[in-house]
Amino acid sequence: MVAGLAADGGQSPRWGISEFTVASGKTRILAPAPAFANDWSSDGGSLLCTDAPGNAHRLSVLPLTGETGPRTIRDTVYRQHDFRFSPDGQWVAYSSDESGRYEISVARFPSFGEKRQVSSGGGGASFWRKDGREIFYVAADGTLMSAEIKTGSRIEVGIPKPLFQIPSRGAEPGADVAATGDDKRFLVLEGDQSNQEAQIMVVLNWAAELKQQ
Repeated sequence: MVAGLAADGGQSPRWGISEFTVASGKTRILAPAPAFANDWSSDGGSLLCTDAPGNAHRLSVLPLTGETGPRTIRDTVYRQHDFRFSPDGQWVAYSSDESGRYEISVARFPSFGEKRQVSSGGGGASFWRKDGREIFYVAADGTLMSAEIKTGSRIEVGIPKPLFQIPSRGAEPGADVAATGDDKRFLVLEGDQSNQEAQIMVVLNWAAELKQQ
């Protein structure tokens, strides 16, 4: 099953969330506009959702089994997006303009009672190291940054360190970067595709194809 953006014939995006079953080829709408999927829970049972990108104020959880419809977790006067679950599901990393510009923060989920700012000077597109001890994010100048994280009763955040520059694609810097499973390499999408119609593509057995190259 794949959940993602539903596009309106390549014209105006609906930003709804749909479920596509690979085996049957059937699509089912899980949440209408303006829901936008941010991240899966570690058990695959729910999605973190926000309003449409660029003007998101509400954070919701969308169960994928049993209960239907998004459940609001947090609604703020400032904008927030790019929520990412920690590997243990107890924390979230996200970007918000609460300070006046977009910065990366980490907070306890779902209470948000404990939170700390991670970036300084702007940041977006954050994601966790697989063991939950590090957060990667993209600075305002397009540099991929790394910050050590210690979680417990309190959050401890290390000083962010630069890793390398992300190539610009004319869109949000760092929107297309991810770590490999061993966290030793990064996958970066290069090239400007801003004028192409957005699509969802499912590639099966892609690891075997890489071995042949």
